[in-house]
Amino acid sequence: MNEPNEDGLNFRADAARRPRFFSEESDSDRLLAIISAMAAELSVLRARVDTHERLAAQKSVFDRSAVEAYDPDAAAQAERLQDNQALIQRIFRPLSAELSSLSQDDSVRASLRQQVGRKP
Repeated sequence: MNEPNEDGLNFRADAARRPRFFSEESDSDRLLAIISAMAAELSVLRARVDTHERLAAQKSVFDRSAVEAYDPDAAAQAERLQDNQALIQRIFRPLSAELSSLSQDDSVRASLRQQVGRKP
């Protein structure tokens, strides 16, 4: 085990040689967390709009309790799931592209093979 640094944190000896996916800047990590939270909120909002649209098509007047009580059928659930998957793919496309690029890098693949071969 390595000695802690001046902040009291331990780092792996090979951490500097390992490929980095996220920036060393903690701002990038916070930005990713913010974007993920906003994507989740957007997904919920889209589901509620979908509920309003479906209820409006069924009856001309509805209230909040009808929206809260709405239980989408299997077709609506499947449509929402497909929409959510497309939303996630659009939002995280830059990260997916980076992962795809990393997966083609021989040094990354070698590092992963070493990690899999190690026992905890």
